[in-house]
Amino acid sequence: MEQRPSLSRTITIPKNSENTTVLSYLCERFTYLSLASWVAQIEAGRVAVNGETPYPETVLRAGDSVSFTPEPYDEPPVNANVSIIFEDDRFLFINKPPLLPCHPGGIYLYNTLWGLLSGRYGYLSFINRLDRETSGIVVAAKTKEAAAYANGLMRERAVDKEYLVFVEGSFPETLDASGILVPDERSPIRKKIRFVPDGAECPTAGEGIRCRTLFALMERKGNLSLVRATPLTGRTHQIRATLLSLGYPVTGDKLYGRDETIFLRFIEGTMTDADIELLRIGHQALHCSRISFAKNGGRYDIAAEPPETWRTLMNDSRE
Repeated sequence: MEQRPSLSRTITIPKNSENTTVLSYLCERFTYLSLASWVAQIEAGRVAVNGETPYPETVLRAGDSVSFTPEPYDEPPVNANVSIIFEDDRFLFINKPPLLPCHPGGIYLYNTLWGLLSGRYGYLSFINRLDRETSGIVVAAKTKEAAAYANGLMRERAVDKEYLVFVEGSFPETLDASGILVPDERSPIRKKIRFVPDGAECPTAGEGIRCRTLFALMERKGNLSLVRATPLTGRTHQIRATLLSLGYPVTGDKLYGRDETIFLRFIEGTMTDADIELLRIGHQALHCSRISFAKNGGRYDIAAEPPETWRTLMNDSRE
């Protein structure tokens, strides 16, 4: 895709990030640039705090506005193999491929699901979102009224979702995982979380977010298991963090897989052949396979097949 003009991105500093320097915040929050690169961006005047050019050591306060205007650049290529499963006058049901971001953010502004579809529709509002590497169903409202309706159902937990996921190991027939999600203080990766099941000791339990996921084994294939996951709560990284903490890392997952240091090497662009072999597949094997919610006179009940890349896993029985 061709190079396009840069757009400024602006964020408001939350309470839990105040008293950190602007350089530290940018490095931890936006890992797609190195520390040296962020210093260069600040010194070039491409970062502003409350409209003023800061020093790297400028200390942030809650409520500060931090903006970044990158130089024009060619965005990385994405998987643009998007298909529309079902469409009516209110909603689009999209089968998003892996390796395609939903929304503009980070190094992706135009090469996104929104960028691919926005030119074809006058109004689109995504009701759910999937990570860049996660495939499956994304629902987009075509009117503001439809968006308000579906977002209301999401708040009421009246939207049923199912996922398929490949994990390492021999998964049990069923598993009901109820507990909390907490920051993973053992990990060098700031955004990583871990699942603590009910009844387990956790020194940060007071800070946890409640979650619950139902799991059912679909098939075992060598040392891999294909599992159906039904989240009863909708938390960021819920399925992936829960599975890893239970001892079943997600296949292909650089962060919640068998070796989290692969994520660090991925960010640095230094992944090895051994990393690629350990992952088995070029993206995390997590797929939103079904979404269902009420409509006037019935229900939307939409299913989507996993991507073709999963065929590799069906034939992979390595220990």
